Amino acid sequence: NSGYLTNLNSALRRVDLVCKFIAPMSFGFMLEFLSSDRAARIRIGASFVAIWNLASLVPELSLAHAIYARAPALSSRRASNPSGINGGD
Repeated sequence: NSGYLTNLNSALRRVDLVCKFIAPMSFGFMLEFLSSDRAARIRIGASFVAIWNLASLVPELSLAHAIYARAPALSSRRASNPSGINGGD
């Protein structure tokens, strides 16, 4: 259903834009109030990003695996277009 996909795309786009706005601002506030020492803020920020990336790695990989298992067509490659012009796909 085209209307459903349009609404879903719109909602997901809103979530994406809110995250792109809120995440850097909240990270900056967190670093500002955790320490007054610049070197400590850099260490805290780098540690936070590293821990966040490691914590999200397993769920991301397991979800990607589940999606590819459920929709095998995603793992096949499309034929490339040598002219580089999109054929309306």
